[in-house]
Amino acid sequence: AYKEAVKQFGSERVLTGPEADKVAGMQESVWANAEARDFLKNAHCRRELSIFTTDPVTGVFVKARFDATVGIAGLDLKKTQDCRPEKFIRSVWDYRYHVQQAFYSDVFEWETGEQMDDFRFLAIEEDAPNAVKLYRLPHDVVAHGRKLYRAALNTYADCLASGHWPAPSGETETLNPTGWMLAEIENDADENGMTFGDEE
Repeated sequence: AYKEAVKQFGSERVLTGPEADKVAGMQESVWANAEARDFLKNAHCRRELSIFTTDPVTGVFVKARFDATVGIAGLDLKKTQDCRPEKFIRSVWDYRYHVQQAFYSDVFEWETGEQMDDFRFLAIEEDAPNAVKLYRLPHDVVAHGRKLYRAALNTYADCLASGHWPAPSGETETLNPTGWMLAEIENDADENGMTFGDEE
């Protein structure tokens, strides 16, 4: 039955029973959060708003899709394993949510002429009990994201113009662990009574 449903509707539109239960649990948690519920049930809420426009600096065609907007406020839903602040901020950095916010906000302004006055992330845990938390990013973090997307967009425009798309090349090299990787390795070694660098 599942295979037949996928053939008819596509894999994106078909859920198994456990998957449907998980989605229902997440939805119930979102509606239980007063701030999220008020935003999403606002009479002026627009969901899946797509904006297509042109970057005024490079002339490159760009697009963004907001999960939800109300007036000049945006909301983006992020599924996560842990929505606690000290954990979600790592997701922000790893998945470049600050870059997304800066880019989306600017795309909105380029097309509408209005600056967004609010942008929030709705973090929702994938597993029960599906904890939910709303977050705003501080100005300096978004400003850093703006620098990153601008550099990337400028590079993309240069590649389009030149037809040259640089990529890593050369001979095999060793990947050296970063600071946080070393810290985790050392912590694991300490917990197991080993000295970092010891061989088993």
